[in-house]
Amino acid sequence: MVVLDKISVSFDGVKIIENFSMNVKPGQKVVISGPSGIGKSTILNSILGFVEIQSGSIEIDKILLSASTIKQIRSKTAWLPQDLYFKLDSAEELLLFPFSFAKNKSHKPTENEISEMLENLQLQQNILSKKLDEISGGQKQRLALASQLLLKKTLLLLDEPTSALDNEAQNAVIKMLRKKPELTVVSVSHNSNWNKHMDAIIELKIQS
Repeated sequence: MVVLDKISVSFDGVKIIENFSMNVKPGQKVVISGPSGIGKSTILNSILGFVEIQSGSIEIDKILLSASTIKQIRSKTAWLPQDLYFKLDSAEELLLFPFSFAKNKSHKPTENEISEMLENLQLQQNILSKKLDEISGGQKQRLALASQLLLKKTLLLLDEPTSALDNEAQNAVIKMLRKKPELTVVSVSHNSNWNKHMDAIIELKIQS
């Protein structure tokens, strides 16, 4: 599903990632772990084509990443970054934001799908009537995750998905993802609770 073959990434002449390889099978849940600043998020961004690789190759679902295929690859991928950059007012806007784009409008979830998703992520049904400044960071994080899951993509990229969650909320998210055997997940996390529930841990280490 996701194959990175000896990719290297540099910024301003400084090598951030060097000869990194990874092979994630369909349905597998993996986490990339390691010290801050070692390039974990860079790897996720390279999969989406946001960061250009200097060497190596990336394949998603047997499609080689290139300028001509990036739209096709992104159409298969849901992505939850660590920080949300969109200025939205309400919880409902956050949940439904991806469906405001023309390519996703036909996939807008039903009320039953939304209700079930909120319940699985331990969010109250009335949360959608609240302003974003009225809810916690953990609730925002789960709402953003819910929006990506409702897109029903085959690949989900997560950058520090539990940074604002307590243990109970973390376990709800993990349980939700484990209920989706068809979903391939590539995550970045420092969280030991998250990491131990993944199928594989890819540890990045500082080169001596």
